[in-house]
Amino acid sequence: MPIVLAALVLGGTATADERAAAPKSGTYAADVFVQSASGGGCLDSAGSYYAGVVNYGGLGGALIGIRVPLASSGLGVVSLQALKITKGVGTTSPSGTFAWKGAGVGTNWSLNGTFSGTITEVDGFSFVAQVSESYPNCSESLMIVLMRVAAAE
Repeated sequence: MPIVLAALVLGGTATADERAAAPKSGTYAADVFVQSASGGGCLDSAGSYYAGVVNYGGLGGALIGIRVPLASSGLGVVSLQALKITKGVGTTSPSGTFAWKGAGVGTNWSLNGTFSGTITEVDGFSFVAQVSESYPNCSESLMIVLMRVAAAE
């Protein structure tokens, strides 16, 4: 069953070498590529690609929301990950926890996990995140490219 997402938030204190000039808060289009997935509990498989939307609070944000619509024959689901940075706030190497739910037609799930990532800023409106996620019986490596499409409300 394909599904994925991850994300990152920036803010707080950091060393000069780790500071990230965070992209502005807002709504971001997100392209997610699953680089690897190992374990019997993985919802994704290596090589999978997803397009979604990320709500990003900017440098001072504490939570990130990622939504991905999934549609195929007999399947209509929205995947939602809520990520919380617990370490590395304000750096290019944040980590933390996430809650991941999927609901709709054809399948549902709810699980929790941890993530760590490395952020590469492109400019104030876009960035790339290399993310490792772990959840029950699965480890995944993701490449996420984000581009702002709307300012924060």
